[in-house]
Amino acid sequence: DDHPYGPLRSILVYPSQFVVPERWEDESGVVTEELRELSGQAWDTSRIVLSWEDVAGAGEAYNVVIHEFAHYLEHETGGPGVAPWMPEPLRRGWPALVEQELGLLRRRVDAGHETFLDPYAADDSAELFAVASETFFEEPAGLREEHPGLYRSLAAFYRVDPAGW
Repeated sequence: DDHPYGPLRSILVYPSQFVVPERWEDESGVVTEELRELSGQAWDTSRIVLSWEDVAGAGEAYNVVIHEFAHYLEHETGGPGVAPWMPEPLRRGWPALVEQELGLLRRRVDAGHETFLDPYAADDSAELFAVASETFFEEPAGLREEHPGLYRSLAAFYRVDPAGW
């Protein structure tokens, strides 16, 4: 009944990775500016930018289209991994689940251990959601086995069960 893609006005596709300027200020007030090469970006709720080279290279839990559309949905629904259509217990439990999953992933990455999810997911809750969304659709059975709570929440968020397909 909801139309989360209603505000989406454009999907811009570059032939390959593209460069964007970034500027941020740390907690000490130090401003850093740099150019970043990206394969995709959901700037806001009106546009998504993708690299065709990376779109064509999707597979094995890497899918820039799913990743950026997950970020788009994050903007639209008010936060990564939560949506009004989800059952209340899952919506309420999402912050604790994210904290638990991020903590586990960060400890494994810091210790140099292999992780089922791409280590990029350890950056923050938004990247965990986007990377887990890729994995949810690209390697659903593995995600359900390795991260069952995350899988259940994503199944409720997306309203599908790809491990059963």
